Order: sequence, then C-alpha cells, then structure tokens
Amino acid sequence: MVGVGASAGGLEALQDLVEHLATRSMALVVVQHLAPEYETMMDQILARHTELTVELVSNGVQVEAGHIYLIPPGKEMIMSSGRLLLTDRDENENPNLPIDTFFRSLAQELNERAIAIVLSGTGRDGSRGIRAVHEAGGLTLAQTAGSAQFDSMPRAAVDTGCVDLELAPAKMGRAIARYAQADAQAPEKLSAPEESLHAILETLRQRSGIDFRQYRDSTILRRLKRRMALGRIDDVDDYARRVASDPAEADALYRDLLVGVTRFFRDEDAWDLLADHVQTLVDGLSETSDDIRVWVAGCATGPEAYTMAILFGEAFRRREMEPRVKIFATDVHRQLLERAGQGVFADETLEGVAPELRERWFHKQRPGAATVTPALRDMIIFAHHDVTRDPPFTRLDLLSCRNMLIYLRPAAQQRVLTLFHFALKASGLLFLGPSESPGKLEDEFLTLDNRWKLYRKRRDIRLRGALRAPDSLRARPVPLPVESRSDVGQRARARLLARFAPPSVVVNALGEVEHTLAGGGRFLDARDGEFSHRLLDMLAGTLRTAVSSATHRAWRKRQGTSYRDIAVDLDIAVGLDIAIARLLQIGVAREVGVAREVGVAREVGVA
Repeated sequence: MVGVGASAGGLEALQDLVEHLATRSMALVVVQHLAPEYETMMDQILARHTELTVELVSNGVQVEAGHIYLIPPGKEMIMSSGRLLLTDRDENENPNLPIDTFFRSLAQELNERAIAIVLSGTGRDGSRGIRAVHEAGGLTLAQTAGSAQFDSMPRAAVDTGCVDLELAPAKMGRAIARYAQADAQAPEKLSAPEESLHAILETLRQRSGIDFRQYRDSTILRRLKRRMALGRIDDVDDYARRVASDPAEADALYRDLLVGVTRFFRDEDAWDLLADHVQTLVDGLSETSDDIRVWVAGCATGPEAYTMAILFGEAFRRREMEPRVKIFATDVHRQLLERAGQGVFADETLEGVAPELRERWFHKQRPGAATVTPALRDMIIFAHHDVTRDPPFTRLDLLSCRNMLIYLRPAAQQRVLTLFHFALKASGLLFLGPSESPGKLEDEFLTLDNRWKLYRKRRDIRLRGALRAPDSLRARPVPLPVESRSDVGQRARARLLARFAPPSVVVNALGEVEHTLAGGGRFLDARDGEFSHRLLDMLAGTLRTAVSSATHRAWRKRQGTSYRDIAVDLDIAVGLDIAIARLLQIGVAREVGVAREVGVAREVGVA
C-alpha cells in the first residue's frame, strides 16, 4: 500500500509517478488539498497515464491492488481494517493536514509494509505523517527539490530526517516496486549464510562499538531486507561485501537497526500515571536528603528525556522549590545524542505538549521550531551508553526504558533487566514500554500498573551477574611523573600525596592527561591501537560518562563539580565519588579530577 501526498504543483508529479509504475501488485491512495466546491477531474487525467484502475474514494471501499484511489474534495480520510473511511473536513480547523492524517493511519494499519510519498506542495503537510511511517518501519520517499514545482512540502519531509529516498517522481515507481517485492518475503525466509551475517554484524561492531548480536534475529533480518531492497541487492553475500567496503551503507544500516524516533508524552495516560509518582518523590525530599536520580535509557533524540524533565519541573514548581533532580539520558547512537543535547524541536514534534507547558518550557527559536529553556536543559545529562555492555548508573529513584528491550534477544533482555534492578534503590521505580515486563525478575518487582508497566523494586539485593563490565574497564597503570630528588619539598609533597590524597588525574585544556597522582592511573585504560592522551579515551562506561559531564560543567561554569557513588568494576564492584576542580597555572587552564572509593558491592545469589 502506497500513500501519496500532493498539493500545489502535484498534478505533473503524479502523472510522472503513475506513468512509470509498472506493477499491479500494490494500491496507491492519493491525498490532496481540495476545497469542497472544487470539481476534480483528476481521475480522468490520471487514467490517461496508467493502466491501473483510477477511482474517487467512496466511504468504506475495500482497498485492492492494481487501483489508484483519489480523495474526494472537502474530505479527510483514514485507513482502517483494509478500508478507506471518509469524514467531512472541519473548515474551522487551521491548519488542515489531511496528508498527515492519512499517513498516520497507514502506519498504524500496515507498520513496516506502509509506503509514504510526499510530492510537490506548499506548507508542511505530510512531515508528521512521514515520521509516523518511518517510526513504524515503513518506506518513506520525497520528491527532489529540483524536480518539484513547489518544494515546501518535500523539503519539510526531508528536514525530519525520516526520508529514506529523495527521487524524481519518474524514478519512484521502480523503487517502490522493488521494495514491495522484497517485502513480500517474510523475514524468517530471508536466508543468510552464517559467515555473511557474522561479517555484516562484525563490520558494524568495529565501526560503532555496538554488538548487534544481542538484537533479535527478526529485527536484524527485517532491517537487512529493507537496506538490500533500497540498494537493489538480492544476495546477502553481496550485501556483506557492500557493507564492508562502503562506510555510508554501513552507517545507513546502523541507523536502521537503531530505533531512533520518539515523541513527547508518548502514551499520554502512562505519563499522567507517572506524574503522580514523580510528585510523591518530590514531596518526600527534605533539606538533608540527596537529590533525586533518574535514568532514561535509550533516549534517542531526547523527547522522552525532556518529557521526564517537564514532569519533575512541574512537580518542583508546585512545591515552589528549585529542581533537585539529575536525569541521566543515554543512548548508544552518538548522532542522536548530539541532536538531543541541542534541545531544538520542530513544532510537529511538540504536538503532544500541552500549550501551557510549551509556553513554560520552550522558547520559539525560529518559524516552525522551538528550543528547550535552560532550566529544563540543566536537569539532564546526556551521555553515550550501551545498556548491553556498560555498567549502569546507581542509586536511582526512577529508571525509564521504554520500547527498547523488545528489540533485544531474551538473554540480553534478562541481563539488562538484572542491571536495571541493581541500579535502582530499594523502592525505586521501573518504567517500561507497554509490550515489556521484568520477565523472570517479576518476583523482585511490585506491579504498580500492569497496563503501563510501572513497577517498584521490592528489596535491596544484588542479583547474580548484576555488574559484569567489559575487560576494558580494568585499568592499566600510567606511570607517575618523576619528581626531582634534589628537591626535598617535592619529595615530601609526593609522599604526602601518596599517603593522604585521593587518586587524581590532571588534564590540560585539550582534555589530555598531564599527570596522575596517588594511584589515579589505575582508573585509566591504555587501549590497543594508536595511543591517545585524551582522558575520556582512557575511561569507559559510567566513569567516562560522569567525568565527561563533570569536566564539561567545570569548564562552562568555572566551578568544581562532583558526583557520588559511581559504579565501577575493578575486579570487584566498587562505588566511587568523583570531583572535578579547575586550576590555573602560568596562565594555562587545567583540571584535576579525584576519585574516592566509597564502598564495595557484595554479590548475593538468588535462585
């Protein structure tokens, strides 16, 4: 099924599209901006350019392959249970977006089998619907700006970052026919030699550091099939060679495998439920209690992390308190994290945000986009993190990981959930997606809401295997600088530092290590390959995340920053306090970081 959105200048584009569509195995549904009084002759015009059956939609018509369906003037349309349903357009609704309305219904109905095309037109209609189809795993196309008589609509679609192909209309027919042919093959029937599949995943691991072997076979095969269809490649061996030799294709597959589209207040009822528990956390704060700690895992471009921050911002506002919350928002996709950190969102992305919240927490940056306020941004620390291999954040009051676990293999799901259990305080909250659950750990969580998958940790116990860090976290020492033996003061200082000072590392303005003191080198990891002096290149996991955030704040705010009880695995699991201070020496800015061990995590086996 192909949904086509067109407006001003769309007639010529539609003629080129249908004229070169050489298959009767699919149906096209064309949505245009047509006033109620407009007498359309589109069906007669298009019929001259195609052998497919062209007809105006009648309410409830069953969609059949080999047909082109045209929306009547003055109507809106959705697809439901294989039928096209019409309603009268609300003339008081402004702007009116019939293309978005139909694309969304197409995504809900067909998921990855949906195809959406945006052709010539003015305005932004279609851009929100393109997001929905992309999120559902379908194919999205937009007319090239150079071939469009009016390029506003296709440009708006491309600006979402959710368009798979930009093509002239005459070339779209072949592309969608090939995609539809590949889609007819079920994922489980897409055979792949084990060596070729391993080679593809190994190429991705080397380029991204992500082990996609933790992902479900169905997810990997479906995305492979999609990329092969778009690249006109039939053989998996050939595609493996393409991925190995073409960095752009490897990156495209990498992006396809990572689900990176989220929305503000996705599942609004779930966030309403969580808001009550957030208020309870805020109400329970005292002057002596620690700040609230939250982790949003798999944050993608940031909407769910900022939604979480809005809930806390509103809760503190009701108490007339300054926010005392740290929200760690993480993802494995670095490019998505960069976009999240910028905090700039198109108006259609903010559709789920109530007007009063948008007024309070966003500033209008430019027409069609808004940016988060500094108060909202300061609640969140964005950091790169892979839940399948990196140690978790700890002492959490709330952990949100929605609609990510479903893409992992069962064993990987169980391992990640065990880490989540370790990360939460006793009575900490776990917030999952509507199709997810704690699985075998259900006895360790109290179900607060089964529909929206909100749970509370029952007891503070370490489950077996809860902190298995990669070998790269086990540090190799970096030699201490040689002190002058002729200087008694220097020797005395070195001895005092060794005995009483916490482990420390001094870095310059470029982030390069200049000195290690009092055993600071044991937290560093000199990895294989070209040697790097950058401190962050010598750290891993949560320690790297915390140090990166703290050093950034130290430079930006010109003041010391600290984090407490960071979980690190140094043969045994330990908790570290870290502090970053800014130094000045002969006019050159430097930073010193210190780490202090605050506890040892004991392991308790649970049958």
